[in-house]
Formats: sequence, C-alpha cells, structure tokens
Amino acid sequence: MEPILVIEFLVLVFAVIYLCRILPLSLFSPVHMLILVYVITSFGGYFIYPEIDDSIAGGSAALVLTQQELSRTMEAFFYLLYAFIVGACCYVLLSGKFVSVRHRPGQIRPKLKIKRSVRVLLLLAVIFSLVSLIFGFGLEEIFWRTDYLSERNKYLVILGKALVLPALLFLGYLFGIAKSTYYKVFLSLMLIIFMTVLFSMATRRLALAPILFFMGSLAANPKSKATIMFLYISFAIAPLLMQLAFVLRALPVQGLMPFAAIITHTALTNDHVSLLSPIKNFLFSFPLAGTVMDLPSLDFSYLLTSLNPLPGFMTDWYEINQNLVLNTYTPFNALGELLNYGLTLSVGIYFFFGFYFAHLDKIIRARFVQQKGLLLALMLFGISILFILTSLQYNLRSAMRLIYYTMFIELVIALGKILIMPLVITKRLKGSQQHQPRAWRPMPDNLMDHPSALIAGGESIGEGVAVRPSGKI
Repeated sequence: MEPILVIEFLVLVFAVIYLCRILPLSLFSPVHMLILVYVITSFGGYFIYPEIDDSIAGGSAALVLTQQELSRTMEAFFYLLYAFIVGACCYVLLSGKFVSVRHRPGQIRPKLKIKRSVRVLLLLAVIFSLVSLIFGFGLEEIFWRTDYLSERNKYLVILGKALVLPALLFLGYLFGIAKSTYYKVFLSLMLIIFMTVLFSMATRRLALAPILFFMGSLAANPKSKATIMFLYISFAIAPLLMQLAFVLRALPVQGLMPFAAIITHTALTNDHVSLLSPIKNFLFSFPLAGTVMDLPSLDFSYLLTSLNPLPGFMTDWYEINQNLVLNTYTPFNALGELLNYGLTLSVGIYFFFGFYFAHLDKIIRARFVQQKGLLLALMLFGISILFILTSLQYNLRSAMRLIYYTMFIELVIALGKILIMPLVITKRLKGSQQHQPRAWRPMPDNLMDHPSALIAGGESIGEGVAVRPSGKI
C-alpha cells in the first residue's frame, strides 16, 4: 500500500475512534455496520480481489484494475467514509448523547409482541409478496425459461422482490407465535413455496431466506433453543446457497425443472464459477466502483432520475437504465455512479447518508432501550442493511428507494401520532372526568345523625358528604 493510503487509513481510524466515543458501538447500529462493510469491501477489493481474478463473478464481468486504479478507488472509498462519519458526528452532536445498547449477562431478551390485528395485516402482506413474485415472474417462467431475467410483469416483480425479504421476516415471526399445528403447517408450506420460487429465479435472496425466517421466529420466541440452532445452520449454509445461485444463473436453460434435473442427475460443475465465487462477488463491488468511476461522464439527468422518489413508470428510468450497466447482468453500483459525477457531489451525498443513518441509529437505540416498538427497530435496521449491500452491488436508484422507504415509514408513524393522539387524549380526559372523586366537605358536628361516617375506610355519608379513608375528622 502506498504511503498516502497508509496516512489516509490512519486518519480513518482516528475518525472511527472519535465516532465510537460519541456513538457507542452496537450490533444494531446502521452507522457502524456501513463503516464495517465498506472497510471490508475496500481492503478485500484492494488486497484479495486481484489474487482471485481467475474466478469470474458479478454477471461474468471480469474486471482487472491496474495498481494506480486500485489506489484511486481505495482513496475514493476513504473520502466517502470520511464524509459519512462527519455527517454522523454532526447529527450526534446536534441531537445530544446517544444511549448504549448492551445486553447485560443474564438479561432476558425481550419477546416481540404484536397485536392480533397487526398480525393479520402481516399475513396478508406475506401472501401479497408471494403472489406478486409468482404472477410477476409468470408460472411458466418459474418452471422453464431460456433467459435468466425473463419476466412477464416487471412492476410486479420489482414489488415482489422489494417485499420478499421483510415478508420472510414476518413469516418467521408468525410461525414463532403460532399455537395451532395446522397454522404452523400452513406457514411452513408458505416458506417452502417462497424458497422454491427464489430457487427457480436463481437469486441471491435464496441465501437470505432461511436466515430472515429464523430471525423472525427468534424475535417471537427468544428462548427457543431449536430456533437458535436453525439460525446458526442458516448462517452456515448461506454461502452454499449463494454459490448455488451463481451456478444456476450461468446455465443455458433456466427454471425449476432444469435446475431440479441438474441437481438430481448431474454434478453442479461450471467452468466459469469456482468455490471463491461468493467472495469474489462480494468484493466485486470494489473494482466495479473503480471501473464506473473512470467511465465517460454520465448525463446529469441520470442522477436526477436516480434521486427521484417517484415510481419508475412516472420517470424516464426505463429509458435510461440500460445506459447504467456494464452488461446485461451487471448494473453500475451506487458508489461508482456517484464517483462518476464527481468527488465533491459524492462527498456531499455521503455526508447526508451519515447524517440520516445517525438519525435512524437513534430511533433504533431508543426502541431497544425502551423495549417498545421493536418491530419498527428491526424494520429500520433491516432496510439499512439492505441499503448498505445495495449501494455496493446495484445502481443508485435502487439504493435510494430504500432510503425513501424508511422516510415513508417515519412519515406514516408521524401522521398516525398526529391523527390518533388527540383521540387518545380526549378519551383519557373523559375517563378521568367520569372517575373524578367528589370534593371533601366539612364533617357534621353530630356524627350520630350520620352513622355511615364511622365505617372504616370512609364512604359517602348522606348527601354528598365524604370522610377521609382514615376515618379522622
């Protein structure tokens, strides 16, 4: 590594140390998770990726950077991390001290409780996500197709893909709280259908499906040793499932039937995929950003479209998205796009990301400390993790959608408080007026005229006159 990069790395270390002083480390911190993932990606892309460049990943796009290009890309990563950390620090300093979320030894993990009406809505959302995937992709295409990206209704597919990961989390939660055996069987069948559809699509979401399912189940029943064991198993097999998706998507014939035939009758071998493909695919983000950064300058209108919160059919996204790819299967990533527009603009946007991620961090910590709104905390944290991965693997518009999702969730909650809180206050005031105690009146001089006043605990003594519970005058 060049001396200038060593100096910049030391600056990054000191910046992270200062950030940790004002923003305590937490497993559920979006800010710390982004920094960790970006550091691993940058150093892995700089040192490890060039050593395994014989293994092709990332849609069969083999990218080889020169030493100078590697250094420039590493430097760009450092600058973006600087901006992100400064943005997070600014929010923390402006909003006050953050609480530390730490589980003490022996502390019982909280059980996530959701009202029955909300559970019904979650089940409907899970079913809607599954239906969107099936009918958007097409039943025939699920079983047999000749193209990896074949689909009948791209809008339904986009909606289904956006909902599938939270749907699996909700499905796991519903399974964890289910009491009826028949209901558990029904939910298990839904999980099998989800896994089958994702398998037929040869998508990397297949590797995340069991992890999210058992995480949701663990949130409902944190003391279940079986759920914890299956969650560990899910983490262990995730690289294998990701490798399976890479192998299947490279085959000439796609779909459930060809995939099943290959698995049951032939060995999964492919000349273009090696055992290092999952690592290669993850670290592929680094040379991809460096390559896109050095491409001819993109039209500034592309940036406006990528940042536009409106749905794609209301913009020119479907007219320009093919200009933001290396090949059919490899889109530009968000980092590369931003760096292509200029380092100054990229630094400004990552400053905003840091500022907003610190805001989400504060919400998540508050929910965990108060043990209220844990579902909201898990949703915001999950979307933050998806943003981190999406910014490395997919285009800027896809990453920004996730930011807008979190903003929409916050907006809905804020509007709900504005509309519902007056009703709650009015109801409480009416209830307090109905149960308001009567005013004290002087005790009559002749107690024998009011014998009920001598009763222990004191109640009404005639015409609205009351005594103290002690019975004293």
